[in-house]
Amino acid sequence: MCRSNITIEERCKRVTLALLLSSVPLLPTGSAHAESPQVAEVVVTAAEPKYVAPTLRDRIGRIWAPVYVNGQGPLRLVLDTGATTSALTHDAANLLSLDPGRGRTVLLRGTTGSSQVPVVKSRQIEIGDFLAENQRLVLVDDAFGGADGVLATRMLRDRRIHVEFRKDRIEITRSKSQPAPPGFSTIPVQFAAREV
Repeated sequence: MCRSNITIEERCKRVTLALLLSSVPLLPTGSAHAESPQVAEVVVTAAEPKYVAPTLRDRIGRIWAPVYVNGQGPLRLVLDTGATTSALTHDAANLLSLDPGRGRTVLLRGTTGSSQVPVVKSRQIEIGDFLAENQRLVLVDDAFGGADGVLATRMLRDRRIHVEFRKDRIEITRSKSQPAPPGFSTIPVQFAAREV
């Protein structure tokens, strides 16, 4: 359940090292072959950071993403573009040792009513290579049909979310000053600026 916490820079170094090592032929110890192989430098450039995470569909067709909270996971969070606050079930929070204690509660409103729910704070949430730090999560009863919670859009502010259903993946990029790709439409959405 645990995952090591490494930075994107460390991941890039590991990928570069892996590419370099994979291009070096293995020779038996004491080999007379003294020449070192030619290794080309691999440089990856992109105009904007792009984060890609695989997704899966559950038995009723919902898209869920594998999400790591504080380096632990993956948790199955359902992507809900209409939700403004991410949520975890109490079971998932217990598994992650996220205890609200006598902490703060908030009024959570949904289509079926409203309720006072506890809030926990996470150090980091990872979706693929995307990292969101110091996020608040509300704790709710299991109303997600087996999922560990809901991934809302608040932490993805100023990001473009591109879900490829056929390829079962989510791509997250910066959204400012980027036109919609050919064949796609831009739908303006504005969320209330209220903090949870």
